[in-house]
Amino acid sequence: MKRLMCLSLCFVLCGCGAMPTAQNVEVKKVNVNVIEVSASSLDEIEEMASKDVEDTKEKLESERNALGEEITDFDAYTKNEDKVKAFYD
Repeated sequence: MKRLMCLSLCFVLCGCGAMPTAQNVEVKKVNVNVIEVSASSLDEIEEMASKDVEDTKEKLESERNALGEEITDFDAYTKNEDKVKAFYD
């Protein structure tokens, strides 16, 4: 199962470089973390992927909690809509 997940991840990552076919596509700048893979086995790659997922999850939860502490009511939300949009982007 883990090998299937890694293989699927590889296919997804390989497909990310495809050119968009739709016209008038809005270009968005996205911060993409580049992961340097220096593993010699599939198990090491799986471990690296799991660690990256956990680190990303912790980072997003931390950002969400900080935003939740700042935005406690509708007025705070309307004053900070740009922060909320940036979080979801």
